[in-house]
Amino acid sequence: MKYLVYVISLAKDTQKRQNLKNQFKNYDDFEIIDAINGKNLNAKEYYDLIIPYFNHTKNIISPAEVGCALSHIKACEKFLQMGGVKHCLILEDDCLGNDECIKKAFEIAQNLPQNSFFHLGGFEQFKPPKIWGKIYNHTLNLSPLCIKNLTSAVSYIIDKKSALNILNAQKSILSLSDDYEMILKSVENVYFKNLFGVDLADSNIQDERSLKIKSKKPLFKKLSPILFADKYLKGNVFAKNLNLFRD
Repeated sequence: MKYLVYVISLAKDTQKRQNLKNQFKNYDDFEIIDAINGKNLNAKEYYDLIIPYFNHTKNIISPAEVGCALSHIKACEKFLQMGGVKHCLILEDDCLGNDECIKKAFEIAQNLPQNSFFHLGGFEQFKPPKIWGKIYNHTLNLSPLCIKNLTSAVSYIIDKKSALNILNAQKSILSLSDDYEMILKSVENVYFKNLFGVDLADSNIQDERSLKIKSKKPLFKKLSPILFADKYLKGNVFAKNLNLFRD
């Protein structure tokens, strides 16, 4: 079965595309989304794009992050114009995986409700995000209270409703492509399964992100009763061990 797979990739990153071709036998069926290089924006374009997000969050989006967000928007717009398909898989060109990962992801996605976002991993070189939820159809159906902890936009599946909701959120306030608290506000269900990895050896974004000053978190943080109950008293499962959700 042929699946709709978009790969977000800068034109200059020919080696990354070759790496994907080496991993995926069906690479020639993928559709390349020529990524937008945020570093090519002029000062006014960049400023106009980042100021709404800064006013809302007090955080700055780097030029590479702006380009990444605009590229994911481009993929969503293309998907919404496609007829006869219910889901699409969006990959960044530094993802790690194989054809079996794609097959398994789509098989699960077919049985998920509409207006869902299916996160497929891509943060194994980082500390795993603190996410939790209920087991559903071989995935983790994430609690809304942990969506803000979810990171990485390396690999995910969307349907037409979730794509439209993400697009509307991004058109309202351009956010980081993995600021899921912002972009998934109108998406009803978020699912997670750790199927894909990521190679950050030559990441266009990671170098800029590493330059940002991160505020120190307090050693002890008070846990609200609502969050405590959601995490520990509702039978939720934690995704601390990513292998539990790989199969």
